[in-house]
Amino acid sequence: MVLHTGEILRSLRRDELDLGLIIYGDHNIPDLVSIPMLTDRVLLGCGNEHEFASRTTILPEELNGQPFILRQRGSMMREYYDSLIGTYDIRPKVLWTTSDALAQKNAVVTNQGLALLSSCYSEQEVHDHRLHLLEVSGMNFSRRFELAYHKRKYVYPELRNFISICQDYRKKIE
Repeated sequence: MVLHTGEILRSLRRDELDLGLIIYGDHNIPDLVSIPMLTDRVLLGCGNEHEFASRTTILPEELNGQPFILRQRGSMMREYYDSLIGTYDIRPKVLWTTSDALAQKNAVVTNQGLALLSSCYSEQEVHDHRLHLLEVSGMNFSRRFELAYHKRKYVYPELRNFISICQDYRKKIE
């Protein structure tokens, strides 16, 4: 099940979920146990036919008039986009908005526009040379993911084993 961090936190507190993967932020989570997992960078994604595809960095003002596919309001990716355009007073051309990260990424891969994308979530497409990620000069957006469960939760052996597997994986990718 894919939910926003706030929904995951509510579900953990209501005992509707055993474990959640959350984006760490300014959440008040004293009633939860959280285990750091990985840090993900948010970068500008473009298809291989885009003029930016041969570059590693662009200036924010180069985004003026560029076609963008956005995530829905309330998502962290949308907050990053809003921060970027507000900070640098740029005016990209918004093509459409989606709540589906895969739809957004696929639109970028097929050269429909640009988007701010997760470096972790885009690894395979970058590896397959179907997607190019680059930095926007002055923009440093990153997210820290954590496993979380409620402090009163009974951590049964299978759950403890799953957490251990996740921690081992984290050590391998560090």
